[in-house]
Amino acid sequence: GENLVYRLVLIGVVYAFFVGFWSRSGRTLGMQSWGLQLETPEGQVPSATTASLRFVAALLSLLPLGLGFFWQLWDKDGLTWHDRISKTRVVYYPKDQRAD
Repeated sequence: GENLVYRLVLIGVVYAFFVGFWSRSGRTLGMQSWGLQLETPEGQVPSATTASLRFVAALLSLLPLGLGFFWQLWDKDGLTWHDRISKTRVVYYPKDQRAD
């Protein structure tokens, strides 16, 4: 009952946070401070649809003990499962190349 409603609201807030930031600037506040940006293969900020797909795929990446996140350690391109599914990548930009 009440616990389920709380969890659904929490997932909705987290979804709005990540998808909102990813689809507007490609960066959450934390990503911005570390010089990271989410991009499509063309170097563009992902659409809300692509960001939503990445969010759902990231939840699925958590299910098998987070294996989808650790996958980047073995992936030839350093991508996670949710990067591959959503056709996105996280790119690091040094301070002198950032558009902050």
